[in-house]
Amino acid sequence: MKKAFIFTSLIAVVLIVITFLYKNSGTDNSQVVNVYSSRKEELVRTLFDEFTKNTGIKVRYIIDDYSQLLSRMENGGGADLLLTADAVNLILAKKRGLLSQVDSEILKSVIPAKFRDSEDYWFGLTKRTRILVYNKESVDPKNLSTYEDLANEKWKGKILVRSSTSPYNRSLIAFMIANNGFEKTKEWVSGIVSNMARKPSGGDTDQIYAVAAGEGDVAIVNSYYFARILSSENKKNVIDKLGAFFPNRNDHGVMVNISGAAVTKNAKNRENAIVLLEFLVQVVEKGTMHKRRNLLNISDLTVDDVENITKLANQYLKKEAANSHILENKTVINLFFEDSTRTLASFEIAAKSLGANVVTLPIRSSSINKGEDLKDMIKTLNAMNPDYIIIRQKNSGIVNMLAKNVSCSLINAGDGSSEHPTQALADYLVISSHKKQIKDLKVVICGDILHSRVARSNIRLLKMFGAEISLVAPPTLICKHFPEVDSVHYSLIEGIKDADVIMLLRLQKERMNNSCFVPSEKEYFHLYGLDSQKLSYAKPDAIVMHPGPINRGIEISSDVADCVILQQVEFGLAIRKAVLHYYRPC
Repeated sequence: MKKAFIFTSLIAVVLIVITFLYKNSGTDNSQVVNVYSSRKEELVRTLFDEFTKNTGIKVRYIIDDYSQLLSRMENGGGADLLLTADAVNLILAKKRGLLSQVDSEILKSVIPAKFRDSEDYWFGLTKRTRILVYNKESVDPKNLSTYEDLANEKWKGKILVRSSTSPYNRSLIAFMIANNGFEKTKEWVSGIVSNMARKPSGGDTDQIYAVAAGEGDVAIVNSYYFARILSSENKKNVIDKLGAFFPNRNDHGVMVNISGAAVTKNAKNRENAIVLLEFLVQVVEKGTMHKRRNLLNISDLTVDDVENITKLANQYLKKEAANSHILENKTVINLFFEDSTRTLASFEIAAKSLGANVVTLPIRSSSINKGEDLKDMIKTLNAMNPDYIIIRQKNSGIVNMLAKNVSCSLINAGDGSSEHPTQALADYLVISSHKKQIKDLKVVICGDILHSRVARSNIRLLKMFGAEISLVAPPTLICKHFPEVDSVHYSLIEGIKDADVIMLLRLQKERMNNSCFVPSEKEYFHLYGLDSQKLSYAKPDAIVMHPGPINRGIEISSDVADCVILQQVEFGLAIRKAVLHYYRPC
């Protein structure tokens, strides 16, 4: 999708959910926060319980229809925090003067500007898309394209959608008006009504079941309703009949809406409300409350993750980041089974600068040397309840296995020849600082590809953003099992022609087991070492990168060795601060 629009100021909506009685106890108000929520109780109760467990602040709440909650607030109700299922409700509350501004660096650092109010009156918590669910037996997905196309006569008697009173549909209409104008949207709504398979009935889940039952061919629903059925073990007979389609991928993109929260203007427990809001943001940021997120591979990252982490890193570079003591009272264990200067030092400095207690375990004097199994060692350390274990291991794949044995956040600082995700993030940040965009950049990775975890992580990360990747290496050091790679070259000059970025890799002798992968270092430098003469074949503004440690006279000459390599070190520290920040415990 190219864009995600949330246009909610055009309409006022009512969100109908269940009513839950407000329970007022004699709790000390200094340890209380009062919440009005139009989100269902089953979606928030566990979160509130966990918040109370972590902070000692009791959450008292009312669950009701949004219009009823708004009426309560206008008549002096005692809410400190407002939770809604649709951004339009937050905008309406702001327009009526019921909300207050919140200046929180945590909220600003985690939530992208497009998902919060420009004046900090409200903040988005979760995103959902309005997608199409279709019957596989009656619809070829090649015939699906856009929301607009659903008004075409070819869909007559085939469209299922819930009532127009739904806030989700009203927001979709606002989205269509923003993209196509009022008159065209009016015609589109008329076309949708004409193409309905039946009179609107029930919610989004009912529309999905109706498609499976053959009552219609295509339903317009929120994505998470389909995901909920998809994850249900006893719904296979339904799911097998259905497919999901994200419309408008080739123009303005699928419609995205948000749920969100705001501190009220008359909050009597304002500070507690802000603490709860920051807690909710950190919980949602990790995707789930009970499952800590690990950073093991690039596949663990989404585009949003990468953008959020690099945004935080830029704030640390500019010394604008949130709370410098964000890891106060947290414990970080560094467990490095391979030698390291840059990665270990930067993780230590990053953790200490954020206020963490840091333990760097000396492997040579650990119980590993007494015969203790690595898995038992990890379980032992995990029993000490650290918040992070940062590990570098010489055997590929071990980090993924160890992740199953810890309850804390596990961060891969180098996994054999497998991956090194934080180095790739640092390299992405450096490239982004020199180039306007990653898309279509020619990135050439040259050297010991076969043994390089840095190469693997960079290939996967940069391809996420549309880079053109070429590999250059001797035949003995190339790895051809990269479907993401665009080309492979055995000549350095041929490979770096018109390159925007050149990444050099050292010969990793420690992984070669005394095998002869190159005739000699001298010959390797002659053929694959980069000097100023060979660099002239790249673009004039090409940048030369190296993850370190560099070996002058082997893979790089002194006349090009100082390009952006120290900047990679500087940005690596900022990235590791950002990673610790982003994966912090709630």
